[in-house]
Amino acid sequence: MICCKHYSFNLACPFGEVVASFDINLIANATYKHNFGKTPVTKGIDFLSVNDIERYDANCWLMSPPCQPYTRGGKGLDDQDPRAKGLLHLIDVLPKLSNPPDYIFLENVLNFEKSKSREKLITQICLMNYEIHECLLTPLQFGIPNDRLRYYLMARKISTFNKSEKVITSQKYFEQAMIYTSWPFECMLNNNKENNKCHHWKQQQGQQPLEFNVPELNSYIESCLDEKELKKYLVPEKNILKSFNFKFDIVRPTDKRCSCFTKSYGSHHVFGSGSLIQTKNLEFTDYEFENPKSLLELGLRYFTPLEIAKLHAFPSKSELSKSPNRKNENRLDSFNNNYAPKLFNDFELMQSSNYLEFPDDISLIQKYRLLGNSLNVFVVSELLRCVLFNLQVWICGLFMPEAFITATRQAVAQKHKWSLEELVLEIALNKSGDPDSFVLTGFKLEDTFYQALNGKTIIWVFVQVEEATPTTEATINLPVYLNEDRSDLLFIVNIESKSY
Repeated sequence: MICCKHYSFNLACPFGEVVASFDINLIANATYKHNFGKTPVTKGIDFLSVNDIERYDANCWLMSPPCQPYTRGGKGLDDQDPRAKGLLHLIDVLPKLSNPPDYIFLENVLNFEKSKSREKLITQICLMNYEIHECLLTPLQFGIPNDRLRYYLMARKISTFNKSEKVITSQKYFEQAMIYTSWPFECMLNNNKENNKCHHWKQQQGQQPLEFNVPELNSYIESCLDEKELKKYLVPEKNILKSFNFKFDIVRPTDKRCSCFTKSYGSHHVFGSGSLIQTKNLEFTDYEFENPKSLLELGLRYFTPLEIAKLHAFPSKSELSKSPNRKNENRLDSFNNNYAPKLFNDFELMQSSNYLEFPDDISLIQKYRLLGNSLNVFVVSELLRCVLFNLQVWICGLFMPEAFITATRQAVAQKHKWSLEELVLEIALNKSGDPDSFVLTGFKLEDTFYQALNGKTIIWVFVQVEEATPTTEATINLPVYLNEDRSDLLFIVNIESKSY
């Protein structure tokens, strides 16, 4: 689902702009338009001319080519499969572009790393002087209880970030290529600054490899389903009884892993399409798969689309949003318990107000199909931010003034061991270099639009509590809340205004 990469891009680089999206799936396109207000291009990728592509003037390509040519259960036609034409066409077009993209991101299934399509892509981008990173990762490695192994390729034009780097031939690359299977990458854990791709994942010497605590599925399961709603998601008895000796992937709410959800999930194809939640007799785990009738006592149900969307890290409205106090309490609990990765908690607290929603005319099965073809938003955003764009700061949430002010104030206070009450916010023009300053390029206030600020900087200045500047009639009082629903006031920032 193309919504995933858009959300991921917004998280990784909120100052960027998505100039165009491409998909031939009408249901996916309707969902995309519902969420982002723009209709994706339905023209086949293999029919795009050089002029068509150059017209968009995009410096970043995010791609998810059809996976059928490479899946284990498919025919294995690879580059001979008609569904590979789009990717092969882009590979041929790349050297013909007057301004090829600076960044290329590609996602696909396991086995793509062994394909001729990958070989052709890497051969071409090596010729064009791109630096390449490849990996096979699952959300479990990011502290999310969903096992969805995917292949990712990140490529950057060397001239855009390190002109001293030498060109690596495709032959040399294939001889030395490393497909990472752990997160963070080994090169990111190296203390050498030249190899440190993202300081958030930096490992100190002598420490054990980073391991993230994975929360229980309870954190993602809807607890407010009424009996009528719950019945809608129960696995039909006939689907269980006809499955003699088939080992369903049954999970309990206290488990810390569920399997990959496919586009067949929620249909009569229960074999290998995803995990089922056990809702009754939770103490019973000695399943008798050779006796399907015994499984009827377990109250097996499907994950709801909302639960799957949450496991995919889509920003979504949950049942907690109905009670602001309870929502904040739960979010604070998860933050204080520090179930890793920590950045996942930051992501949850600072996500934008743009939630994933499906159009009203999208059926339940269609929702499952879209989610089954989707990716994990957080995993993709971290790969974009830390590897592809090599960003050195966590900038998710900068479009929310309250979240940004809260985060920067806490950062400076913790750095110097100052009290929050001893910090005064100062806004300066064209001033930089102060270690406690943060450069702004724009703010997005509620119900308004993004506006450039032309190099303004906010600086946290230390002031003794007893010497704090009193408020005057020319002072603007800016309240800072815990979350965007503005239910819990944290503190008030007094900003002195001037007339010009």
